[in-house]
Amino acid sequence: MYNIKRLIVNSDFFRAVASNSINLRVGRNFMRTVSLIILTFNFFALQAQVTDKKPLSSDSVKVFKNQGEQEDFFAGQFFKNNYSKQKFDRYGEDIIISGDSVKYLDKYFLVQTPDKFKLIFSTGIFYPTIIAGLSKRDYRFTIFNFEELTFLNYSVTRKRFRFWLYRNTLLNPTVCFIELTNQNATDKTDIETFIKGASLTFYSEGWIII
Repeated sequence: MYNIKRLIVNSDFFRAVASNSINLRVGRNFMRTVSLIILTFNFFALQAQVTDKKPLSSDSVKVFKNQGEQEDFFAGQFFKNNYSKQKFDRYGEDIIISGDSVKYLDKYFLVQTPDKFKLIFSTGIFYPTIIAGLSKRDYRFTIFNFEELTFLNYSVTRKRFRFWLYRNTLLNPTVCFIELTNQNATDKTDIETFIKGASLTFYSEGWIII
């Protein structure tokens, strides 16, 4: 089991930060619907460019039963075309946690996820430097719509996730993907135990929601 150096709880530091999360919830469903329409249009436009010399048949058009199926299709295509195994060390400095706020030195996350996934951030598996490097401009990030992509978990030792990322330097959120690997996991390993023994083996930004 992984132990971070020190876990400091401080509610005063993040009082103003956490209040900003309320505004982020407004209009998300509308944004998601509009962005998926645009994303679908772009996807089929690209398909048309590749097959512009072939007659378009009913079999060449992907039909989605619902919005969730459409999102999952795009996620599957993204991993298929962009995945390569990576290696990231855990964060080794102090982590300050207060509610949904997680601070790492001069950068912090506002993490709006189910409690079972917050260990990914509180134990230093995923942290802001992975996103922004040493940049001083990017220092505040909000993570929401975090979910496990169970249909892409082809091994009991690997789990893949999708989330939306807001950063202080960009108005619109970015769809991002990560993979965690725990070589000691079995089909009986619960999610908390899996995360505590896992390492980050893939991170990539997908597309901006507009």
